[in-house]
Amino acid sequence: MQRLFSLSLLFLIVISVSGLALADGLNDKVNSADYLTNPSAFESQIVEVKARVIAIHANSKSMELFDSNSKKMVVVKLGQLSKAERNTLIRSDVRQVAVTGRANMIGGKLTIDAHSVQILTEQDQTGR
Repeated sequence: MQRLFSLSLLFLIVISVSGLALADGLNDKVNSADYLTNPSAFESQIVEVKARVIAIHANSKSMELFDSNSKKMVVVKLGQLSKAERNTLIRSDVRQVAVTGRANMIGGKLTIDAHSVQILTEQDQTGR
């Protein structure tokens, strides 16, 4: 009986440690230059992109960004943000944002399901 208990405890410890190691790898932030030049390699990973806002759609469910360095457009889905956060984006004079979210390729377009959107100020823009 004691041997069965010891093996069960060892099994639980191994499973817990492997689960933590897997979860840690899912939230590694990716360099935006790497993601934008080869987006399919970062499918379903958490990425952070700082780019210029070129359009916020009227339904406030998505926006489009343009990264000057890579010359790429990125579609950002805002569905996971609260309605108040989406309204703030629409009503403010947003020029540059930092978006963190899960990367996807949808119809050959770079897409990020936003977990957070941070409006960058002029100091943030010049201090790249």
